[in-house]
Amino acid sequence: MQDLSVLNRAERKKEKTRTKIIDVAIGLFDKQGFDSTTMEQIAEQADVARKTLYNHFPVKEAIISEYVDRFIRERESELHCLIQENPDTYSRLMAVFNRSMEWARIKGYVYLVYITFRMQDVLRDGEKNIRRSRITAILQEILIRGQEAGEIRRDIPLQMMVIQLDTIRLTMIMGWLKDPEEFSVQTFIAKSIDLFLNGCMNRSGRDPKGGDTSG
Repeated sequence: MQDLSVLNRAERKKEKTRTKIIDVAIGLFDKQGFDSTTMEQIAEQADVARKTLYNHFPVKEAIISEYVDRFIRERESELHCLIQENPDTYSRLMAVFNRSMEWARIKGYVYLVYITFRMQDVLRDGEKNIRRSRITAILQEILIRGQEAGEIRRDIPLQMMVIQLDTIRLTMIMGWLKDPEEFSVQTFIAKSIDLFLNGCMNRSGRDPKGGDTSG
């Protein structure tokens, strides 16, 4: 949540209105479901004009996206602590992905809507999406630290790598939401991070099953 003390009166009023809309909307989503809740209901319950609501949030999904972004922002210190506590890129990514999964379990439906909305953003404008998302700033910090330590290549655009990592994170959450009983979160995280860091190429020259692939 932004510090209201540093905002001017107009900005404070705008921020309070946005916060009220988000709180009311999430309450309605929890009570009667996302699909069953209309923008008109949100405007009525939040006591704002429909035009005001649409000026702040053009669609319900935008409210969810802002809610998740604020949720993560309020917990950024936790993520920075995880980065400080872990010694290398692999362990930092493991820790951040695991924490992200813990948060997704709190409100599964919220993340289902959020992921769909975010993936549309990635497809439409990945660079814009990176500037807007809070979690991508954390992933970028991890990659920069990795580059400084010589663990991460510098010849690939940073934003491209961040998009790849964020796609892995969103795919992880989506996989769990689809089948929470069967989806192995830890296996997915470990293999996905290994794939990101080391690639698919078998550099040993031997088939993993025991054969020689060197020709």
